[in-house]
Amino acid sequence: MGKISLIERQKVIVLHEEGYLQRQISSKTGYSKTTIREINKKFRETGSLGNRKKSGRPPKLTKDDNKYLKTPSLRNRKKTSTKLAKDINTATGENVISSCIRQHLLKSGL
Repeated sequence: MGKISLIERQKVIVLHEEGYLQRQISSKTGYSKTTIREINKKFRETGSLGNRKKSGRPPKLTKDDNKYLKTPSLRNRKKTSTKLAKDINTATGENVISSCIRQHLLKSGL
């Protein structure tokens, strides 16, 4: 199921509660029967139409760490990711490796 707005999901639920069949809802909304079924199933299970919590590993660096990392890297462009990692490790006590720092700097456009 791709990104469908909350309003569109609400329309699907309202049509379903009014007694429309999946096939009829599909033709009215333009979404596939599978999408209609999944929206109804999710609503029955959770009682919510919002997106579910995303799975995956949480980021190692917090927003504060990102700010702490960005400032020294802008001040001294020749500072290596290894040195930045050591600085963050001593400041936060968190074990962050240099490849994590490099990925963050690339995502930040630095």
